Amino acid sequence: MMANKQYECIMMLKIQEFNDLHLAEELLFIGNVWDLLSALTLEKAGFKAIGTTSWRIATSLGCAGGMWRKEWLLQHEKSKT
Repeated sequence: MMANKQYECIMMLKIQEFNDLHLAEELLFIGNVWDLLSALTLEKAGFKAIGTTSWRIATSLGCAGGMWRKEWLLQHEKSKT
């Protein structure tokens, strides 16, 4: 149960950080990616926010037709923290 609370706290901090990016005076450039390599490339290039499409990420992870299974989505999200 503690792991879930920690995960929720981390996600809330990430949400707040993303909201703060929108309120800053500096322009916010959001790169759009279709797979992990693209995301890592934009992160290395200094993008503070990265957008994606769920269909493309699902496809890059091997889900036929871009269909997410709930278990895959949860595992994918937890692997990012």
